Amino acid sequence: MMTDYQAALQYIHSRPRIQKEASQRRINELLRRLGHPERQLSTIHVVGTNGKGSVVAYLQQLLQVSGRRVGTFTSPFIVRFNERMMINRTPIPDAELTRLVAHVKPLIAAMEAQDSTLGPSEFEVITALMYQYFNEQGVDLAIVEAGIGGQSDSTNVADRALLTVITTIGLDHMQILGNTVAAIARDKAGMIRKQVPTVVGRLPAEANHIVQTIAQQRQSPLFQLDRQFRYQPQTRTSFSFRDSQGIIPNVPTHMLGDFEMEDAALAIAAFRTLSQTTLQLAPGQSARIVRQAIRQTRWPGRMEVVHANPKVLLDGAHNVLAINQLCETLAAFPERTLNVVFAAFADKQFHQMRTRLAQEPRVHLYLTTFQGSGTRKSAPLQPADAVTGTLIPEWKTAVQTAMQATPTDGMTIVTGSLLFISTVRNWFLQGDKP
Repeated sequence: MMTDYQAALQYIHSRPRIQKEASQRRINELLRRLGHPERQLSTIHVVGTNGKGSVVAYLQQLLQVSGRRVGTFTSPFIVRFNERMMINRTPIPDAELTRLVAHVKPLIAAMEAQDSTLGPSEFEVITALMYQYFNEQGVDLAIVEAGIGGQSDSTNVADRALLTVITTIGLDHMQILGNTVAAIARDKAGMIRKQVPTVVGRLPAEANHIVQTIAQQRQSPLFQLDRQFRYQPQTRTSFSFRDSQGIIPNVPTHMLGDFEMEDAALAIAAFRTLSQTTLQLAPGQSARIVRQAIRQTRWPGRMEVVHANPKVLLDGAHNVLAINQLCETLAAFPERTLNVVFAAFADKQFHQMRTRLAQEPRVHLYLTTFQGSGTRKSAPLQPADAVTGTLIPEWKTAVQTAMQATPTDGMTIVTGSLLFISTVRNWFLQGDKP
């Protein structure tokens, strides 16, 4: 009998990270042995290349303020693993996670004894734990963030889906999803459910056409940004929102950046769609909830200020699309000096990302490394990288050097891999920084 939290985590992380066969065969068999908890849950699925975490955070707060008990499933975590499964922003307790792992471990052993190819991956195990936990706890709604894909994702199972949100589509995880925007769009759009509404952000034209086609084939009502709904920045920290139900002016947000307003708009569109059906809220009532909930939303590591003097901001821009969004956002900051500390995994488009950052005229780039996870390693620094920035292999030294070089009217920005951001954030919160 498993009674130790660390042993439970060790078991989860001992599972294969990715299985060769991309299908729902393993997760469906594990859920079957659990009694199909997913079939008892009302879910909202969030899929896309970037922005999923922010959309989940905004939507969770909107639903909680409306009086619902909301489960959220996200990845990766920022501080502790338990953050991946939360109810009303409270992470799953250690004892509950340990109990659930003890419950599924013999089921998995039986599956593998029956057929060695049935052994679920790490993410499939976590997904099954999530469905079991939320069903046991009787949440009103579960917001489920997809892992890597859509059609091939472990979360694409037969739960009671109320809505699908597709945030963005860009080149990422190409070794799994395909090397073109079209291939990735087809996989992401695989999460669109028959006769279930779909809310969509700004997509490349090719991806947008694929999403529209699949939505039409599956009779999914489509709500697209800049068509059925839109937003307009008003200040650096407020925007207006418009849809068929009316206009909500002066929506305040503490999360900085135009792309954060876009993520908030997607969450509001999803909420307003649900407010007409599942939630049964009048437009005026939902508008009041929107203003309160968006203002209250926080998402660690997303345009987050962690130090005041000099100002230090963390942003998990972990692929080329996210780096482009960050660079667009930097144009709105009046700070004259921007010192950017950047590190990313080796399996990302590291050179394209650091080149894009170096193209910003006000940016001085500090390139560094961090401790990877399992077989995933930090991108190594090469002599050629010195052309586009200052090379400081030890990340604490890199951050300290950037901060010391930042004047009072400037800003230090730490960006790149979400694991790197998590590591730096924990360091700041522990208080042993300069």
